[in-house]
Order: sequence, then C-alpha cells, then structure tokens
Amino acid sequence: MNRIFSPDNLFFRTLARCVDVVGLSLLWLLLCFPVVTIGPATAALYHALCRVFHFHEEEGAFGLFFRSLKTNLKQGILATLILVPFGVLLYFLHGIYTAAVVAEVSGSTMAYMYFLLLLIIPVGLVCWLFPLLGRFHFSLPNLYLTALRLLVAHIPTTLLLVALTVILYLISSYWLIFSFVAPGLWAVCAAPLLERAFAKHMEADEPQGDQAEES
Repeated sequence: MNRIFSPDNLFFRTLARCVDVVGLSLLWLLLCFPVVTIGPATAALYHALCRVFHFHEEEGAFGLFFRSLKTNLKQGILATLILVPFGVLLYFLHGIYTAAVVAEVSGSTMAYMYFLLLLIIPVGLVCWLFPLLGRFHFSLPNLYLTALRLLVAHIPTTLLLVALTVILYLISSYWLIFSFVAPGLWAVCAAPLLERAFAKHMEADEPQGDQAEES
C-alpha cells in the first residue's frame, strides 16, 4: 500500500514530469509577452527540462528554471534585442510574399518557396542559440559565433530542430490548447539532439575561457 502512494513510483514520477512540462511551458508563454525576455525564458526552459529529462537530475525543474532565468537574464535580453529587428524584417517580408502569392503575381510562388527555405538559417540559429545560453557561459559574441558554428557543422541536426519547431508551431496554430505544452515538448525532444552535438564539441575543443564553462 505504501508503494502505491509513494512519490517514487512510476505514476507519480510521470505525473511530476507532466506538471514540469505544462507548468514551465505556461511560464515560458507568460515571460514571452514582453518580447525582450524570449531569449532568457527559452534558455531557462531548455536548461531546466534538459537537466530533468536528459540528465535525470533530482533538483526540481522550477528551481532550475528560475535560477537559469536569473543568471542569464541580462545577456539573454541583449541576445534577443539583436534578433528583434531581423524578426520584424522577416515578418514583413513574409507578409509581402504571401500577398504576392494570393494576388497571383508571376513568379511569386517560387520566390515564396525560396524565402521559406532561407528561413531555415535564422530559425536554425535560434534553435542553437538559446539552448547554448542556458547550458554554458559565453560572452555575447562567442554565443553567436558558437551557434553559427554548430548550425553549419551539424546541418542534419539543424534541419531536425527546424522541422520540430515548425511542426509544433503548426499544431499549436490549429489546436490552441496544444501551445500550453508545445514549448516544453520542444525542449524535451530537442535535448538529445543538442546535447549530442554539445558533447562532441566539448570533447573535440580544448577548453578556452567562457566557451568551456558549463552551467
């Protein structure tokens, strides 16, 4: 009887993990409203769920989340501010291409397809950037340089991360309630891909300065 109600049994462990995913996803959505906090919120979300699901740490996911958020808040905001103008530009370009396709402008469909293919680069960059921020200590220039390096060095992984992001986004667009778990699911599913790449580079590179300092 004691085992049935033990917090260590499979049912309660699974329930606790579900609470972690849903709760941190909701926190992430809330923290994304100011826009400039998207970066540190994403870094904290990845750090917490990666530690709990991938490394099986016993520390609570919410404690890990808030500790990472506090640690990376300033640098995460700066990293996000760099991306905001590009995000706005891409948003308007998407609107222009979409309007051209709807108006059946000659060649617009092909141009729109090329535009979507090129989006793999900025989306892929973000998929590497903020998990790196959550897992390691970098100066801002090294954060971007390392993310670009990993994007190019691990193209299949980058494509998988972009595909995961697009799939979860599309599901959330059609089924709004799914957005309450999608951010956490992204972190859980992306962790094995990202951590494998991180491990390879940590083994291959001689530790140098902030690049070798793990969170």
